[in-house]
Amino acid sequence: MSQIFTETVTINAPLEEVWNYFINLEENAPNWMKGIQEMEKETTGEIHQGTNYLFHARGKRHSSTVTEFVPKAKVTLTSVQGNFQADYTYSFSSENTDYTKLTLNASCDARGMSRVFSPVIKMAIKKSDRDQVNLFKEAFLNRDQVRT
Repeated sequence: MSQIFTETVTINAPLEEVWNYFINLEENAPNWMKGIQEMEKETTGEIHQGTNYLFHARGKRHSSTVTEFVPKAKVTLTSVQGNFQADYTYSFSSENTDYTKLTLNASCDARGMSRVFSPVIKMAIKKSDRDQVNLFKEAFLNRDQVRT
């Protein structure tokens, strides 16, 4: 896997509150994931490694699978399109009860002809998603405001 970017924010809230908002992807992801109009959990039951999500982005339907899941600590969402795989690993930590650190590490793997386009795809991902943790923080802090 080739790293695309790593970004970290500190949120003035307990880890459990931040985690609970994050893990409710169906309801909350459209508030902080750019271009995601809708996210639907395709797998039944509790979220676990192997849970699959369908989402609409930029007019197309895509899927993402939870490939790593450590409750209240880490989630990796993996999307594969053809010979290109993107992993978004969200890590949560807390040094005290009042603050939570959220880190997003985005990485990718390209095979076959996708390798030729990999630098362009990586640049587009970085441009599109680098501010995702900041958007998450903003959405989380404004979560109690009435949506219009």
